Amino acid sequence: ADCKAPREISHGSVTFSTPQNLTTYQSEIRYFCQEPFYQMVPNVTGIFACDAKGAWRSSELGTRLPSCQPVCGQPSRALPTLVKRIIGGRNAEPGFFPWQALIVVEDTSRVPNDRWFGSGALLSESWVLTAAHVLRSQRRDNTVIAVSKEHVNVYLGLHDVRNKIDAVNRTVEKIILHESFDIQNYNHDIALVKLKEKVTMGPYIMPVCLPQDPHELGGPQPNTLGLVAGWGISNPNITVDEVISSGMQTLSDVLQYVKLPVVLHAECKTSYESRSGNYSVTENMFCAGYYEGGKDTCLGDSGGAFVIRDLDDRRWVAQGLVSWGGPEECGSKQVYGVYTKVSNYVDWLQEKTGWTFLDSNLEKRFCGKPKFSRSSLARIIQGRYAQRGISPWIAMLQRNGRPFCGGSLIGNRWVVTAAHCLHEELDPENPVFRNTDVISLSSFTVILGAMVIVSGWGKQLLQRLPDALMEIEIPLIDHEVCKEAYSKLQKIITTDMICAGEEEGGKDSCSGDSGGPMVAWSNRTGQWQLLGSVSWGDGCGLQNRYGVYSNVLLSVPWIRKVAQMQG
Repeated sequence: ADCKAPREISHGSVTFSTPQNLTTYQSEIRYFCQEPFYQMVPNVTGIFACDAKGAWRSSELGTRLPSCQPVCGQPSRALPTLVKRIIGGRNAEPGFFPWQALIVVEDTSRVPNDRWFGSGALLSESWVLTAAHVLRSQRRDNTVIAVSKEHVNVYLGLHDVRNKIDAVNRTVEKIILHESFDIQNYNHDIALVKLKEKVTMGPYIMPVCLPQDPHELGGPQPNTLGLVAGWGISNPNITVDEVISSGMQTLSDVLQYVKLPVVLHAECKTSYESRSGNYSVTENMFCAGYYEGGKDTCLGDSGGAFVIRDLDDRRWVAQGLVSWGGPEECGSKQVYGVYTKVSNYVDWLQEKTGWTFLDSNLEKRFCGKPKFSRSSLARIIQGRYAQRGISPWIAMLQRNGRPFCGGSLIGNRWVVTAAHCLHEELDPENPVFRNTDVISLSSFTVILGAMVIVSGWGKQLLQRLPDALMEIEIPLIDHEVCKEAYSKLQKIITTDMICAGEEEGGKDSCSGDSGGPMVAWSNRTGQWQLLGSVSWGDGCGLQNRYGVYSNVLLSVPWIRKVAQMQG
């Protein structure tokens, strides 16, 4: 058998372990990612061998290739652990803040031309996080909309603004302002920018991490030190009015940064409420700075990330976005900088980007942690019998004593299932309907090629329904691959669907499994986490016919809302 040249993976490489680059039976290859900027997902050896059928096969992934995903929050150049107190911050060295983005807005349709700038933080190859006020346009009736995407440019890998030619410049595909952004008090001051073209990670371009661990989702704690970078005002004696009147000339040429402590929320509220003017420090904000002033973030840094280092895994996490401050000069005494609290918006970010599975407090203490291990399970054809207690969150829905669907327990009263299980007129293949009805909804990133577990009492191909609970382990499939497979059958795969299965078939969820859970293990939380609910497919276990699952992560805000409303 000849396996021929191995396939390539994006941001990775493949090497031959056997001499002379042989591709014949039992030859061996190994995949690598471009470290330290990309990491292999799932975390496997990347070793494949040529099998008797002429296919490169891994003992860990089968024929499915691993992927190389960007590493977040870990600059290749370490930031200094100690930062001296200096007025206005200090110059950053290239690579200290590889997630930093310069956002330039230039509206040439106005007379005179309207031009301003802000900062942002790279979240992935395509998404940049920033403050809503950086990208807002106010209508005559005072309603707020996003500026035209054609007027926005994003620079990444930029250090000195005099040398923009060395940076990566991207135009914008989409701008998303938070729907509840209030131009009066800057509540919900958060926005997303989707780049038209993906960026490649390197020493000067890497994403920042979002809050995901339980201690991060509570927001930054008082007295915690964080860093803010930007090209803003370096001289505290320059007023805001002077900056506006002088256009773009007063921003610092070189990226600067400051180290600031988080301030007690009550202290910040009192500080602003004692001033004349209508200032509101809401629960969606936090403050940082020094009582005596002297250094702060200023105009031009708007939208930049306030990052705190997670002491457990040494990642830099974006906990805040530069939002607003008092009318006094930047860095004035008892004038704190106010930041959007990013941890309050992880659900919103998940909903808009669709690639991060975030935390829920529903039964967090015990959810997703069965008392039994999967390590001793015997394999059976198409699936395997599930040991009693191995999936304690699974529920069976019965009608007149007959089982018809599965579900997932997410609390002491709530079960998630597929909507078509409970609505006779719902076509499960109709993308108009949201195919998720109200296990852990914890932090998880959906990674293509990752192995997931699906369980249920459905049919084993042409056999009868099994008496005992069954489960299968299958890989997640690229959305475009799944769309192409079903386009030939004139069936639509929408963005709220996840596909999983093996190209050669043989393993799949079937009728009777509808609504049942698709779960994946998170090494970070030590929990099994719900990703999807069994929805539909073309037959059972057929070649090139993947199972289709409702993407539960898109419904987390709705699930929480229903659970809270109904009690």
